[in-house]
Amino acid sequence: MASLSLLPACLPRELIAVSLSHAGEGFLGHRLVQLLLERYPKASVASLDIVQRHFPSDSSEKWTFYSADLTSLDSLSTAFKQHAPTVVFHTASPWTGSGKEVCEKVNVDGTRTVVEACVQQGVERLVFTSSAGTVYDGIDLVNVDERMPFPTDPLDAYNETKVKGSSVRRRLFCYKLM
Repeated sequence: MASLSLLPACLPRELIAVSLSHAGEGFLGHRLVQLLLERYPKASVASLDIVQRHFPSDSSEKWTFYSADLTSLDSLSTAFKQHAPTVVFHTASPWTGSGKEVCEKVNVDGTRTVVEACVQQGVERLVFTSSAGTVYDGIDLVNVDERMPFPTDPLDAYNETKVKGSSVRRRLFCYKLM
């Protein structure tokens, strides 16, 4: 079972007043929503995706769902205005093997749009999730974290666009918050 043991250090309770999970209807996003509700029961938690796939199973699971396209600034801005998140978790990613066009649209264009919406709506924190694919170069990875450099020759379009998306997020979000 996944754990949010690192959250108190980086996301104090008062900052988790409102959070929004992009691709909140996928496996990772939905599990994140469940864990946020469990850990922060008084928080206002929302999930954002194109289609809602998960519904509260009981009264303790209460979150808001927003249908939005992460590649549309208007769509994201509308959801952000309605929910007013202080923290956004960006968990969207296409399936490995989706093809270069889809990977580029989600991992690069989508990430750029998420960052723009966060900046435009005054979101305090963006938690960007990525994958080992950003640093994988065909050799087994052990004890890897965000300090590991990106490979010069990505293995496929998925890995290449995850690197681009990570770079977009670093460049735009960090720069615009300064």
